[in-house]
Amino acid sequence: MANTASQQQGVTLGRSAVGSVFGFIGLAGLLVAIISFAWTVTIAPITLIALIVGLVGLVAWAAVAPKDFVATLTGKQARHGTVSVFASLLLLGIVVLSYIIIARANIAIDTTLSRTFSLTDATFDVLDRIPEGRTLQITGFYTSDALEERALDDQFLRQYELQTSGRVVVEYINPQEQPAVAQRFGVIQNGQLFVSLLDENGNVDFNAVAAVPRENKQERDITNAILSLLNQQVLKVYFAQDRTSLSIFDETASGITLMDNGLRFNGIQTEAISLQQLAAAGEAIPEDAATLVLPRPRLALGEPELAVIDDYLQRGGSLLVLADATSNENSFLQQESAFNAYLTENYGLVAFDGVVVDPPMQVETPLDIIPAAIFGEHPTGAAIPQGQDPFFRIARPVLASEQKPETVANGRIMSSSQQSYIERDLETLFTTNEFAFDEETDLTGPADLVVWAWDEQGNGSKVILIGDGDFVRNRNIDSGTVGNAALFTESIRWLSGREDSINFGFVANPSGLPVLFVSGGNLDLIGIFTVAIVPLAVLFIGIIVWYRRTFA
Repeated sequence: MANTASQQQGVTLGRSAVGSVFGFIGLAGLLVAIISFAWTVTIAPITLIALIVGLVGLVAWAAVAPKDFVATLTGKQARHGTVSVFASLLLLGIVVLSYIIIARANIAIDTTLSRTFSLTDATFDVLDRIPEGRTLQITGFYTSDALEERALDDQFLRQYELQTSGRVVVEYINPQEQPAVAQRFGVIQNGQLFVSLLDENGNVDFNAVAAVPRENKQERDITNAILSLLNQQVLKVYFAQDRTSLSIFDETASGITLMDNGLRFNGIQTEAISLQQLAAAGEAIPEDAATLVLPRPRLALGEPELAVIDDYLQRGGSLLVLADATSNENSFLQQESAFNAYLTENYGLVAFDGVVVDPPMQVETPLDIIPAAIFGEHPTGAAIPQGQDPFFRIARPVLASEQKPETVANGRIMSSSQQSYIERDLETLFTTNEFAFDEETDLTGPADLVVWAWDEQGNGSKVILIGDGDFVRNRNIDSGTVGNAALFTESIRWLSGREDSINFGFVANPSGLPVLFVSGGNLDLIGIFTVAIVPLAVLFIGIIVWYRRTFA
């Protein structure tokens, strides 16, 4: 009888063990089926197979060891840690499933005190300018061998998407697979980024596209590109092309197409205009004009043209005047001309008949000079890169006079040195190229080279007067003189009221640690190790302990 009882007891233990094995197989199958469905969001073959295995395992467990099956489900019996094992499997499934859901939801939380992984307020100020009902797209072009670079960039680019509730979207294109699209964007290198507005059909509006310069400040570069794009929708600069040799259509060394292209690259539209034609037709400078540029006209303005300019400034417009020295009769902005009198009376700005000679600041000759002083009190002067002074060829002296309307503020931006003087004998200078200081006729320095005025308390109009026009020619811009381009561009920024190039300032990082970016593959590896390998290893050890305690 004792042997029979022992055999029966052994049979009972055997059925329990086999039932538990079927139970583990069933639960593991269901776990795989749930994870597979959550990952693919479809009933894939592996999902169906895992589901069948899980159900069969559970049914087999119930058939082989019904008492253990019922006891485990009801929770009234927890023989040898079986419930703990199944609870561990259930916890593992919940953790893995939660990881998948969160990863798919692209939830991003910045827990750093310095907000290292959040967009700045300056960026949100720019994004708030996106037109109502329009979506902005960041398009990145990456070939198949640049996927790691794309993964690194994506971690930051997605911040624009996640933190703007869909107002910004991110799109990636392989230029090798879609060469026509890449060509239309103007892609010239791998990893290039563009910002654009989408039309009502969700397609890129190629009339609203701006390239992102890839420098060393990712957010600044992207946000400045967005600002340029949005400015392009509302900002236009008109170049008066009456009687001037500086044309925005002239691609030779004497033209100014490089400056024109530079404005367009910064998101500013440009257009040629004729003051004579406007005056003859009785028309005004368009309402969308942010700034009017007078690029070195050769002859004086007539009264009708002056009336067109006055109407524009009275409406709060802004004016950039490039005035070279000349000895011709009836030349532009002569000291006794009507236009010079207009600028003097309304803005306190004066252009002198003369040329600045500055031997201490000469580049090639005393007539080819760089400014001795740049005044940072004005935004234009403050924006000139340090060590990149503009280069003027035969500069004309100008002045910001204290004799001006009470509503007007004015001042100087650049001036020559104390050792400079103003050569007044222009006829001899331009005829023989000879010059020398004459105490009776010439004036001692320093002389102003660039001046500004702002009727801030009146109609809001602005004027910048530069005593040179050659500094914006293609040959001087293409020579690498950064200061020349900066002087012109920053003058336009201030005049147009769009001098708000994004300045993110200094953001302290309490930890002092560098910002680390991890590729998508490494993130997946970390996720698998965290939510799968480590818990499974603990579970495996638990099963071994349970088995040894049960059957040893």
